[in-house]
Amino acid sequence: MFSELKNQPRFTYQLEVTDPVPKFVSRQWTGYAEQARDALIRHTTFNYDPNTTVPPKTFSKAEVTGKNRAKYFKR
Repeated sequence: MFSELKNQPRFTYQLEVTDPVPKFVSRQWTGYAEQARDALIRHTTFNYDPNTTVPPKTFSKAEVTGKNRAKYFKR
């Protein structure tokens, strides 16, 4: 019932091992690179500096067909 012994505790913790994020969603976050690029844009906009170059933003090829097809549907 109400025990203070280690081998018979009063309560136990049980954590769920389910992950709310689906397996096909990438967990790799590229936020720091994006923040640095935004800071460069702000710097060149407000403090005109012709020597500063902003790297171009690159996007991966969008595969609308195939395995990524479901990502482009509206629910």
